[in-house]
Amino acid sequence: MQLRILLLIFSLLLLALLLYYSDFFKVVSLLAKANIFYVSLGFCLWFFGLVIRTERWRYLLSKAKIKLGFWQTAKVYIQGMFLSNVTPAKVGDPLRSVLLKAACKKSISSSLPSVFVERIFDVVVTVLFSLLACFSFTLFLSGLLEL
Repeated sequence: MQLRILLLIFSLLLLALLLYYSDFFKVVSLLAKANIFYVSLGFCLWFFGLVIRTERWRYLLSKAKIKLGFWQTAKVYIQGMFLSNVTPAKVGDPLRSVLLKAACKKSISSSLPSVFVERIFDVVVTVLFSLLACFSFTLFLSGLLEL
């Protein structure tokens, strides 16, 4: 309970700092001009990605003999995302195992490898997408040079 209160205070403090150092009315003006279709599409894609990442972690946890429901996993995953997003280089990701222990009484040592395997998957996918983009860009440039 105390961790939740601390995280809430920290979140509100970050939000207050962002509002203080940004031009609040300019942000509101830009949001009012934004295309609602693209904003909605972005939220839908974020939510879809969140569901997939949560299910991926749940699958990895099941391989470590940790059986959880989707909503239990999602709750811990989202809390871990917050910690990961406020730390540099996602070093807060392993804290997800600590949150899992607090929420579901699961061993840190049995859930921590799933977090590292997930990070490895993310790196591999990022590298593959980067290589695909480089290959596609090379084909695009070679097509321009033939003109």
